[in-house]
Amino acid sequence: MDHMMLVSTARPENAQGRSVFSRRSIITPLLTALLVAAGAAQAQQSLDWSLEPFAGNAVRLFGADSDFNNGVWVAGHSSLAESPYSFRNFIARWDGLEWVVTPVPQPAEAVDDRDHSLRSIAALGPDDAIAVGAHDKLDANVSVPQSMRWNGTDWQVLEVPDEIAGSGNGSGAFDDVARTGDTAWAVGSFVGAGPSGPDMPIARFFATRLDGDQWQAFVPPLYDGIQDQELARYFARTVAGASDDDVWIGGRVEQTGEGPDGPLLGHWNGSQWQWSDIWPLFDSGIADISDILALASDNVWAVGVETLVEGTTTRDVAVVLHWDGAQWSRVAVPDEPDRNVILHTVTARSASEIYAAGAAFPDDGPLEAYLLRYDGEDWATVPDVELADGSQFFAAAISPVGQLWLTGRANELSLPGLAQRAWLEGIILFRDSFGD
Repeated sequence: MDHMMLVSTARPENAQGRSVFSRRSIITPLLTALLVAAGAAQAQQSLDWSLEPFAGNAVRLFGADSDFNNGVWVAGHSSLAESPYSFRNFIARWDGLEWVVTPVPQPAEAVDDRDHSLRSIAALGPDDAIAVGAHDKLDANVSVPQSMRWNGTDWQVLEVPDEIAGSGNGSGAFDDVARTGDTAWAVGSFVGAGPSGPDMPIARFFATRLDGDQWQAFVPPLYDGIQDQELARYFARTVAGASDDDVWIGGRVEQTGEGPDGPLLGHWNGSQWQWSDIWPLFDSGIADISDILALASDNVWAVGVETLVEGTTTRDVAVVLHWDGAQWSRVAVPDEPDRNVILHTVTARSASEIYAAGAAFPDDGPLEAYLLRYDGEDWATVPDVELADGSQFFAAAISPVGQLWLTGRANELSLPGLAQRAWLEGIILFRDSFGD
């Protein structure tokens, strides 16, 4: 692995005394780690920078998790040098000192014009991890779910149950995997032709639980609040659980006929699924649950986005929900009247230190990386998370040594990737942004 470090002892300031950081001053054609050290008081930070790049094709990361050792796993896809719009499975591991890219199984059907991507990764132990996603099929214009397992030495393909693998007449994908007690759960969606044919497709949730080296399918029932199930499309986004028999799944349902689109949260109690009635918590019928954090059976968080209709315009607002063991409630977050906000991910160092991340953007401007922090009482924005224009966070993880890692992307072609760590009020904040 190519390795170098560049260090500046002070962060320059402009004539008004504001911190100035030229993103282009650190641009390299390599995947870049950016080290930031700050003082205890956020308002008086003086930041130092170090760079630790490693070589690689353009990478986009969608999943992250602690590795039970000294670092984190990240998963997503990389583009082929000879075909930049064709993607291949990608997994890397930060071992506490440097990034190590691990060889990953690629589907035998992989050709230049086919895409393969990992959407999520979860560590089950120091030498045990699961990654999930989807890959294109060569013999049909569809994608199918894929999964693989790390045994401490290499990644091995995990077969997908027939109930969710499809038979060539539809597309499916795993969207998330999470450790739940002694095992793992994974969720996704399968899209196929509806009763009116392929021009009116339907989509359904699926959920699987790992039993040894095999997935067991536990398909959730349809949501009772839908007027026409034949026209409904269910999309799973996330899964989390306080134990193997206390599991939450989240996503959304779209109604192509009459009726609103709505967010979904469902619970597995060890024997059956039950949907929660969360629609009264939303002002509109357009919302999505993107991530769930289960700290305990009576302390579960969910984040996402709601689209508000304001006359002839719409505005996206951040959604944070909390489960107290009896009911879901909506929790107040900072108002952003001049920006749209989407939350993609949530993680925690403790019950009183929780982070939710995603993107914010004005109607006429680019995406901006966005981070919220919960201190046990209130949610507040974390300052100084600016990356390249068009940046956003997709996933988050806490390392075994208490560091917060965030993965995402930056749209600027000149910024192939950034990883940033900052000490804020005694905590360590890692920020990753990988772009293609």
